[in-house]
Amino acid sequence: MVPIILFILDFLIYAIFDYWLVYSLAIYFIFLSVYREKIDRSFYVSAFLILVQNCFLYQRFGLGLLFLIPIFSTARFLKSVFLKNWLLILNYFLVILFFVLEFVVIKKLIFLQNLALKSTFLIFLVNIMISSLILFGTRGNRFLSLL
Repeated sequence: MVPIILFILDFLIYAIFDYWLVYSLAIYFIFLSVYREKIDRSFYVSAFLILVQNCFLYQRFGLGLLFLIPIFSTARFLKSVFLKNWLLILNYFLVILFFVLEFVVIKKLIFLQNLALKSTFLIFLVNIMISSLILFGTRGNRFLSLL
């Protein structure tokens, strides 16, 4: 249910701003990769909906696998290496890795699009804030012990 709501939210924000500003579904996918032990139905639904979003953006269905597979494998490997206290930092690292793969590899190297520094920085900041909301919303007030 949550991936479908985030999918609709991403498309509504795209319709309002006429620019793809929010990647909340991808951030939720990163959250599921880091914090869930078992792969469940919401993981598969969010991965499929990310592929549908990329099909809408780039007119190629499997292009999202260029960042879904490295992020998932990196999350699983680093999750086994780090302690549970470092999972918050690991999540932010994977969000940064997602944006490097999305903007540099897909937009710049594959589609040869020029990236405006202001809009890229704005997208990065908005999605870091959304990532914080998703993380702290699911954790409740237990994040205060990390400070």
